Amino acid sequence: MGMGYGRYYSDANWDGAATLVTGSPVVIGSIFIDNENAAARFLQVFNANAVADVTLGTTEPQLNIRVPATDNRSVVLAVGADFDLGVVIALTTTTRGDTAGGTGNIFIEIR
Repeated sequence: MGMGYGRYYSDANWDGAATLVTGSPVVIGSIFIDNENAAARFLQVFNANAVADVTLGTTEPQLNIRVPATDNRSVVLAVGADFDLGVVIALTTTTRGDTAGGTGNIFIEIR
């Protein structure tokens, strides 16, 4: 599986709703998230090749990463995480939640 998807960048224009990063199989080695919101956010990363395959609050994410308010997190996956369908991400206000957590700037880098 290749890693040709590069990076995904989002900013204040992204509302945090489920978003397709790549519809092809990939292995993720690391994720960096910078949360400029005044409240914690949760990055949910789904093994899916279309946004329609993800229902926030119901579909179980393969990865769920909490990022405190005005902070950042770098997650390095020692053996990589295999996404055999593709990658859909969402940013929510609660862990595995269904409320998109947009408005503030968010920077996400996936390698």
